[in-house]
Amino acid sequence: MAGAHDITKLPRWAQDRIGKLERDLAAERRKLSAGPENSDTFADPYASAPRPLGRHTRIQFVGERDEFHVHIDDDGELTVHTLTGRLLAMSGAANVMRFKSEQF
Repeated sequence: MAGAHDITKLPRWAQDRIGKLERDLAAERRKLSAGPENSDTFADPYASAPRPLGRHTRIQFVGERDEFHVHIDDDGELTVHTLTGRLLAMSGAANVMRFKSEQF
């Protein structure tokens, strides 16, 4: 059986139950990573099973005071906008941009 722990000393019913749970978990991870075909948007991209969200999906991020809407278009351009203030873009590393909403 898969897993990091030796379960061979557990009762047979417990081994069977753990085996079923591990198989169920693997099946659900496969379902999550299958997602919509040709997805270009993923939730949890660094997880063991990133979740495909479809193509050109518009994502909303809501904080305590800020709200951002983000999507990528057919030309590969990323659009970020906010409804809560003026959008400030700050350069980070060579491949990083940070965005902040400044209240009006």
